[in-house]
Amino acid sequence: EYSTLSGIFTKSCRLSLGLYLEGVPYGKGITVDLPLADPVLVAEKNARHAVYVAAIDQARVCRAGEGPKLQSIESGEMTPDVRAIVDSLRSRDRSRIEEALKAAIALGATARQAIPALTPLLEDRGFTGQSAARALGALDPEGTVVTPVLLCQLGEPDRAWKYAAAGVLLRIGNRAGQEALAEGLKREPTSQRYAVMRELETSGRKAAALLPPVIECAVSEPDLRLRSACISLLPRIDPADRASLRALEKAQADEDLTVREKAKSAWQYASELRLRELVKTPESLALGMVTDPSSAVRLQCLHTATSTRPYGTAVAAALRQAANDPDEKVREAARRVLADPS
Repeated sequence: EYSTLSGIFTKSCRLSLGLYLEGVPYGKGITVDLPLADPVLVAEKNARHAVYVAAIDQARVCRAGEGPKLQSIESGEMTPDVRAIVDSLRSRDRSRIEEALKAAIALGATARQAIPALTPLLEDRGFTGQSAARALGALDPEGTVVTPVLLCQLGEPDRAWKYAAAGVLLRIGNRAGQEALAEGLKREPTSQRYAVMRELETSGRKAAALLPPVIECAVSEPDLRLRSACISLLPRIDPADRASLRALEKAQADEDLTVREKAKSAWQYASELRLRELVKTPESLALGMVTDPSSAVRLQCLHTATSTRPYGTAVAAALRQAANDPDEKVREAARRVLADPS
């Protein structure tokens, strides 16, 4: 598919090459990261040829399980911690491998030299392989090395595995991961969409681009369990998004008790997350006092903003507005403060 090249070489695209490329089966989809395409071809704007060449390079990565950048990344002296991780990853002891994966994730980019030892674990189609994919994202948060390796996994038939790789790509800012998860949330059978939901929950605010399909799921998904999961996910992605909050308000009046309870809990959690941000400055408290959709948050902003005197002009202006708040408790609290000259 060459149809999305208007913003040339800024997005990922997916194509089926229809021929054998370095051992990649006929017709297998190859996900190509266009910024990796040859800069000379990019400069010449030869889009079709650039994509073709990038696909061949990507096919080589998918066949070998590692790209040319991985060959030298392990060079240089390792710290004892990283060496211990590498040795454990190359052992046959499953418990040692799992502990090493946890240690690698904890160390993050400082354990970058462990990446070549991690990539063979992607062959495992169980929990270990999924953990290895997540560890790769932690060790290379910019995705400069591991992106081609992870892109290979998006054509996997195992959905849990595919979406684990897509989640890592999403978190390192690669559009291909976002697109794979969005498509999965819309088109997969209900039982498979839970794998997508797990990755979105892990991604948190980095999944902001996927809010529209999550909101749609929260509002209209017929499967109540999945719908409840989408409702609970909304504040984790963006607790201040107005469309999300409208969906939560609507869900609190749902005919199903479980949905109503999930929506109330999600609304409360979103309110708590917003309040943590609003209390940071008097100006943000003043803004929250008059604009937050939750009357409880507006009231708490009012109490916090006026707990010390003197308060600034922003808070004073917000108080005058709050005196006409639609919520009785907020109105009365604002009027009491305004009536107290001290």
